[in-house]
Amino acid sequence: MTIIDLQVVSTSGETRNVRVSHSEEPPWTLLVVDPQGRDYRGRGQDLYEALRQVREEMEADSLMLCCNGARKNAHPSPSMSAAGADFVYLMPAYRLLTLRDIFPLLGPAPPGSVVSVREQSNYYRAKLMSRKYLIQWCNPVSWVKVLEAALKGPRNWQPEISQDGVLTWHC
Repeated sequence: MTIIDLQVVSTSGETRNVRVSHSEEPPWTLLVVDPQGRDYRGRGQDLYEALRQVREEMEADSLMLCCNGARKNAHPSPSMSAAGADFVYLMPAYRLLTLRDIFPLLGPAPPGSVVSVREQSNYYRAKLMSRKYLIQWCNPVSWVKVLEAALKGPRNWQPEISQDGVLTWHC
């Protein structure tokens, strides 16, 4: 077990220290011990999922754990999850991810930068949707296909318009 000291922040803005311990291999478990006598436990397919369980319990008591994994833009990649997710990406707003965006899951974070589990999930879903459309329009192959279809279509292919007005090409 690894032991870390972190802060929690209450909805009133008060902070205090807590002790966090977690497993280093499956089964992935996380334990937060509050000096005021309450323990919060989580278990998941990786540390990130265990942390989410702990955070949900803490939110019921109006507390938020101040760590990188509780930041609005934090999320592990699939390969990080497979390795236990002890690191997360802090997704930048307007650029693609790089290695400099990887941070320890349980690294300390400022109290003002952490959000609820629900806020974090909503942000991640919105981010995925915006990237889907951004990547589609930034991809040069997409533009070539659009221009090719608009101008004359691929060589040796015949245009066909479907009943709902969609232009397709066939050999």
